[in-house]
Amino acid sequence: MHWLAEPFTGSPLTVALLGTLFLLLLNARNSAAENVIATPPFLRLERALVGNHAVTEAALARETSMMRISALDLQKRQEIERTIQVAAFLQYGSHRTGQMYDFSVEGFQPGDVRAVRLRSGSFRRYGVRINEFNVPQGCYVDPVPERILLVYTRFTNTTLFQDVPAGYVLASPVVSVLVYDAAKLGTSEIPDQISVSTSFSLISIALPQSANSKCAYYFRTTTEVNVSDTDQGTCKVDHLGAFAIVDTVLGSAQQPHEHSNTWKIVLGSVIGGLVLLLLFALLVWRVSKYSNELKLSQMEYKAEQGETLQMATIGASRVPTASSTRTQATLVNDLTS
Repeated sequence: MHWLAEPFTGSPLTVALLGTLFLLLLNARNSAAENVIATPPFLRLERALVGNHAVTEAALARETSMMRISALDLQKRQEIERTIQVAAFLQYGSHRTGQMYDFSVEGFQPGDVRAVRLRSGSFRRYGVRINEFNVPQGCYVDPVPERILLVYTRFTNTTLFQDVPAGYVLASPVVSVLVYDAAKLGTSEIPDQISVSTSFSLISIALPQSANSKCAYYFRTTTEVNVSDTDQGTCKVDHLGAFAIVDTVLGSAQQPHEHSNTWKIVLGSVIGGLVLLLLFALLVWRVSKYSNELKLSQMEYKAEQGETLQMATIGASRVPTASSTRTQATLVNDLTS
């Protein structure tokens, strides 16, 4: 079967076609791989968090260049948060329960940091309104101290809050309300945060937004951000923390790019198929031709292995001649006997 390999090694055209086919298939594979890689794991998680209606918007991550924060930036954000907590406790002074008071923190404008002390029972029965936050009645705190301190912060400098999901841009200041046990007011000893949960009505946060706006919730200990839909122009949440408005990036420039990748893959596959078909036809033709040549060669070989005829010169030509002695035919024998 060694002769089957000869069409490949003996034909430069075949080798060239094989090389072309390999390059086309490799290019199609790379194009398909780009589409798979362009959809990273955090985008698939975001689709689950946001919902099916936001899949197209979340896919804009491929073209959107977003500034991500580092672990060091997250640590700085937590340090600023602790500085605000300490200032709220130390500057409480002689304010009465239920009285909102402003306190000063370096880098924040007046009114950007505020606090109020409430009784836990009153907080549950009446709720509270702090700037953009409207906490309804029936909210629970855990654990349940006698009094709580609610600390409000408005971050106008959002440099440390740029860890929004790709495909979104931060479109508002970041606002937060955190809750603490108010038993140690006037000291720098800050207790752990108290969690707040709603029973019936949700907490609403009124922030300026547009038609493409969504709510973003920032986790305290990670750079993870949860994006959800707005409800009648406000953010509706079931807990307190840090929130902001994010806008989806318009995808007018993205859609042609996606279609471009698609038709490139299809075109590459079609061309690859045609080249493969041509290569197969060439292989069949070459094998058939070689088979005929081999048969002719075998016939010539058998002819050469037969009786060797003597050569005689007739005129200017040399022709094979048979020996004068030969086997007599039966008819000849009958006639001569």
